[in-house]
Amino acid sequence: MSCTTSRRRWFRTREHMSGKPLGICDMTLSPIAVATLQATGLSTASNMCAQFLDHYQQQRPFSLDPLQLLRFLLLTLLTTPPNYHWQQFLERRFPAHIPTRRPYEAIELQQIVEEGGERQARPPEAFSYRNTLTKWFIDCITLGAVLNTVAFLVIMGVLKARSPGSIWQSVVDDTVPIIVAGYRIWPLASIVSFSVIPVSKRIVFLSFIGFLWGIYMSLVAARV
Repeated sequence: MSCTTSRRRWFRTREHMSGKPLGICDMTLSPIAVATLQATGLSTASNMCAQFLDHYQQQRPFSLDPLQLLRFLLLTLLTTPPNYHWQQFLERRFPAHIPTRRPYEAIELQQIVEEGGERQARPPEAFSYRNTLTKWFIDCITLGAVLNTVAFLVIMGVLKARSPGSIWQSVVDDTVPIIVAGYRIWPLASIVSFSVIPVSKRIVFLSFIGFLWGIYMSLVAARV
């Protein structure tokens, strides 16, 4: 058997196992990679808009600062993956939809599915207002807001080669004002997203809010 024939059979085996052509499988990005790329694109656009607004307010000709843009992109690349895992943890711990069947019925149905029975439907689920409000409070109001703000100030300080004492002073002075500024947009945006915006449109809506917030954070990053 020639080497070419062996390679062809190997590729066909891979395609058969995956159900897709090999090139398509290898090019598929993971959800965390897609989220990071989307966040990076939004950060690029928002930082460029922030630089333009800053020059406009100071009545100076616009000139892009590539170093400032690079710092903001590095910040996004460093913080998006942890935030992705944080959101996944919140959803696992406080799922937005919970089964409505009684526990013993759900267990019985799960056993039927595992044993290869004919009933393959999952137990009906209902939207949990309690879990949704809990996630909203933890992420937007308390722990999530504090961690993201401190990470922003520390990473930006490191990227600007500031001293540890200067970074700590920035954390002390700027954490609360940034969180309070976030309270003006993110809690309301989350409530509107969960209660008014259709599921298929939520990503677009929150991406737009993130774009506006990125402009504000870019202006903050320029001075911290």
